[in-house]
Amino acid sequence: MWYDTKVLFANRNFVLVLLSFSLVYAIYGTFGFVLNNLLEPFNYTPTAIALIAMITVLSGTIAAVLTGRFLDK
Repeated sequence: MWYDTKVLFANRNFVLVLLSFSLVYAIYGTFGFVLNNLLEPFNYTPTAIALIAMITVLSGTIAAVLTGRFLDK
């Protein structure tokens, strides 16, 4: 098992993909935490904060897909 892990981490492409996905996951987690702390003093309910976060993530996903299609042309 340790040999396989060593082989994976010796592969530069695997390390780059691992870092990029870890960074994206960390940013989304931090965004949710910060958004909750920013909007809670203004009496937003947790449901409203979750809806705001969901809309933000979905609009970012749609924008990424559209940008990818535009750049492929």
